[in-house]
Amino acid sequence: MSPPGAQGAGGDLVAPGRVARPQTLRRVRADANEVQGAPLSEEALATVLEALPRQPLLIGEAGLRPSLAGAQAKVPVVRRGEGIALPQPGEPSTHILKPAIPDFPDSVANEAFVMRLAARVGLDVAPVETGEAGGRPYLLVTRYDRAWGEGGRVRRLHQEDFCQALGIPPERKYAAEKGLAFPDCFALVRRASERASERARGRRLMC
Repeated sequence: MSPPGAQGAGGDLVAPGRVARPQTLRRVRADANEVQGAPLSEEALATVLEALPRQPLLIGEAGLRPSLAGAQAKVPVVRRGEGIALPQPGEPSTHILKPAIPDFPDSVANEAFVMRLAARVGLDVAPVETGEAGGRPYLLVTRYDRAWGEGGRVRRLHQEDFCQALGIPPERKYAAEKGLAFPDCFALVRRASERASERARGRRLMC
């Protein structure tokens, strides 16, 4: 038996793959960039922002099956010119839409300020925009795990978090749960960096 909500997730992952039933995959085009939905009206966007805190990721809404980590309310969306649209089945999302945290009404302005400050000091952070729909503020974050090619075609980029890379189950992702700790993260980065350096050195020797 699948865990609660499992059947509604997996259609838009952080990695290049997708999780779906065979009959669903047959209905999704191989090139999902050709599938496009209309941008949301301001009223529809306000409805989405209102629903997110009580309907995480809008799973089940209009065929949405996204997967995103983190406790804060959010939903993956697609930028259509100046508008915002919900991704169609199989379509790669391009941005993450985040409403204000109910108990922290200034959270959108605060997160935008911190992200822009990080960019100003030279850190490689995702571009962000702020907006408002129906009096509800939102943050729009460009996905860093996407690549744009010719004609605006969007490609998913593979990534893994520390728990995935180290084979640690989600219920043990914090040090307090005898799971992941900073030394584990540092050691993994060091090993990966050393292997990358060795490969680069080998390529130079072969040239």
